[in-house]
Parts: sequence; C-alpha cells; structure tokens
Amino acid sequence: MNKINVVQECIKLIDNNFFFKEGERETWDINKKNLVRDAKLAESKEEILAIIDTYLIGLKDPHTRLLFRERPSYILPYNFIFIHKKLYLECEEDLKKVILINQESVQTILNRYSEIYKSYPLVLVENELIKDIQFMKRSFIRNDLQITYDTGHEKTLYPVDTEIWMKNLRNQANDCQLNSVSIRRIDNDCICIQIITFRDKSVVSQIIGGLEQIQGRYNTIIFDVRNNMGGYIEVAKELVSKIVDSKVQMNYEIARMDGNLIKTMPVEIQKNTYDGFQNKQIIVFVNYRTMSSAEYIFAYALQLKGILVIGEETAGLKDQATIIPINEEVSLQVTTKRYIQNGRFIQKGVIPDIFVKNENIDVNINDAYIEWYMKDKQRAVRG
Repeated sequence: MNKINVVQECIKLIDNNFFFKEGERETWDINKKNLVRDAKLAESKEEILAIIDTYLIGLKDPHTRLLFRERPSYILPYNFIFIHKKLYLECEEDLKKVILINQESVQTILNRYSEIYKSYPLVLVENELIKDIQFMKRSFIRNDLQITYDTGHEKTLYPVDTEIWMKNLRNQANDCQLNSVSIRRIDNDCICIQIITFRDKSVVSQIIGGLEQIQGRYNTIIFDVRNNMGGYIEVAKELVSKIVDSKVQMNYEIARMDGNLIKTMPVEIQKNTYDGFQNKQIIVFVNYRTMSSAEYIFAYALQLKGILVIGEETAGLKDQATIIPINEEVSLQVTTKRYIQNGRFIQKGVIPDIFVKNENIDVNINDAYIEWYMKDKQRAVRG
C-alpha cells in the first residue's frame, strides 16, 4: 500500500464528497496540507492510517471516518458495555461495574476520549473507548489489562488470537438465533416491540409475523428503540408507513451539495397502514443511545403524528453518509447529506414528550420506562 497515494485519495474524496458547513472547508484546506506533511514522516502502514484517522476526527463529523477490512491480530474476548453512562464487564454470567483500568479511573479515560472526539454524541465516544479496549489500541497496548471492579476486586484480562476468537464466535452464533426484533407482553392490555437494529431488511416482516402470533387482545403497543443505533433508512420508513394513517410530511429537508450550491429535497413518508396497528395507542421509548434512522426517521416521524415519545434526548446522529472504497484494505465513510430545518442544520437529537431516565442495571428486572407506563398509562393517551 503506497502511503502517499492513500493520503491523496482520501483528501480527494473528502474534497469532492464531504458536505462542509460554513467555515469548515477553509479549516480542512489548512489541515490537509498538514496531513500530507505528517504522512511523509510516517514509517508504517498502521501509522499512516492512524494519522489519516486523526485528521478525519478533526472534521468533528461522526459519520466521516476510515473503515478497515483488516482484523487485529489480538483481541480481548470480553464484552464491555456502557449502561447509563457507566462501564460494565460481562463475565462469569454477571455484570461487573468497572471503575479502574490499569489503575486509571474509567471516568478519567472517558473524559480523555470525549476531548479527542469533540462534538461526537456520547454513545459514539463510549463505543470508541470499548473498541480500543477490546482491540488493545491507544493507551491499552500491552500484554494484559488490569480491571478493578467497584467491589474492590481485580481481574487480569489477557488477549487471544483473533482467529481463535472468531472461530468461537461463529460456533456460538450457530447455537443461537439472533433476531432484530423482540416482542413481549407487558400486561393484558399492552405489548412491547423492541427493535434492536434497523440494519436488517426483515424488521417489518419480523414484527408483523410476531404480532400475528400474539394471543389475546391488546390496545397499546410500545415501540422500544432504546440503544438502537439505526440502520437502513428505507426499513425505518417502511415501518412508519405501516403505523401511520396518513402521509407524514417531515418538517425538515435533506440537503446535498451540487457544485457550490446546496440543493434540498423534502422528506415524506407515504402511509401503507397495517391493520394490526390501527386503533391502537402507540408509544415510543428512546434514550441517549438511540441514533440515526431510529431517531429522525422513526421516532421523530411518529412524534410529528402526535405519538408520545418517552425517555431521554436521542444521540443526534442523523446526517447521511456514503461508503467509498479506497483500496482492498480501507474504505472511507463520508457525510454527503445533512438535515436542514428552517434553513439551519439540525444539531440536536429528538426531544421526548416525557423525560424518563433508567438508572437500573438490569432493565429486564426493573425498567423505569415500563414502570412509568404502568403508573401513568391512563395519562399516556394524548388529547
């Protein structure tokens, strides 16, 4: 891989495809010269890719980044997860709250990552931190990691060969069926449809198939898109069309660059109502980890139709990106379209109608959102 060619190709793709906001192109024109300068001093492929990645982070656009096809040689075969902005390690069939990594507090580490990834939604900062831990990058490069739990107990984590980890992962995947949708009863009057991701073109058919198997009557349907990081826009639109009883005219536009001009187009979702949703009270659950098509295509579209949205302000990651291959090893994901409302770029996530925060670790046991519904379901009906 010719390192200078990769840099030049990346710069050309950003120049020709990235949707710059006011003043951003001028900053990029300065930074890309520095990128070329720094690249000439790089001694390895890994170093040059890290330099490019650093300058892309400087664009302060979460959608714009390098995507690598290579796998790391070693990985920590443990599941780390942030729950309510606290880091947990899933091990020994339990969740352990992590307070120190190599004797450094998790909050200090998270603050450092927040500084690196300025303007990124918190959920993406958390995800970058977890990825670096598992792939043993940045300050986690060593032969082992020392983890300290809030109980004071410590655990040493050792990496394993990635090929071994992938083989075990495939074996586990063969033993269980992973679905993008989960449907359960809350009470005699309510069912909850949890949508884990929209990155599955069978989401709508899974929901309709699941509803047809539900025994008994119900009047309320909760759509739970907490922790849903988005996916296919058309899938989210299709589901909205099945729920609404009339066309949704979004109050924002999608903008793209056409030369030096900004071209905009309206966003509409036509109705294609499914009988199973008619005459039902619909509620949507969101949190700060709800992003992309799950927020501004799904949750916000339903909110515009008068459907109650419950929870926290969503992540705010809503612009649209395109993935462009650079070579066999690396692709560039770059923001090419942005959402505009009243002539301004949308900066925030979806604001819920009612704020509910869940501080419990295991939502399957004690879910504040479900508790809200059980206490206030009579008041949940709008109008």
